[in-house]
Amino acid sequence: MGVIRACEKTDISIFPWMDSFIPDLMVFDTKKTHRFETLLEKFGSTYLSDIQNRYWIHQGGRALSAFRGLYPAKTMDQILTSADRSCAANLSDTSHFHMDLYGNYIPGLCAGLSVLATDISNPLSKERYPLLCALATKGVQGIYDYAVSKAGFCDIGKTYSSKCDLCNDIRWFLFQQKSNLNELSPSGFYKE
Repeated sequence: MGVIRACEKTDISIFPWMDSFIPDLMVFDTKKTHRFETLLEKFGSTYLSDIQNRYWIHQGGRALSAFRGLYPAKTMDQILTSADRSCAANLSDTSHFHMDLYGNYIPGLCAGLSVLATDISNPLSKERYPLLCALATKGVQGIYDYAVSKAGFCDIGKTYSSKCDLCNDIRWFLFQQKSNLNELSPSGFYKE
């Protein structure tokens, strides 16, 4: 709310993506930071699951940690067996994408993966973008195979809510292994 008010005071036009949540936020002191648990106390324990009825949220990126408990947990083998054999359609879909502050194109809804804006008009190089190429050709199985062969990724018995959850975990692992993959960016995504 503070950003919206500051923009209004300085005559900066804004477009709040979802203003339907403003009434929820206005019941709290806008000068203080509030924990998500405070929303649950005020609006009930189903507030998080109800959000999905009010607004479409992709179960990827940072939303994974918030929504993970709402879906049945699956083993890595269950995900790899049932996942699409390619993520090419999602990666090449330009109906929704982002450009970050660093000049990177973030394909589809894959937060934490990026392509230099100058590279998006050409076929991606497997040497420069091995993860994106693996996802495009073999889906999450491709990025899993890459992580196993290049960095020793292994199943430690974790469970996942979706193929995006597994992919995110593999990318976190690769980032922590300091694999120096430029497509794992912005780096702040993996540090938070």
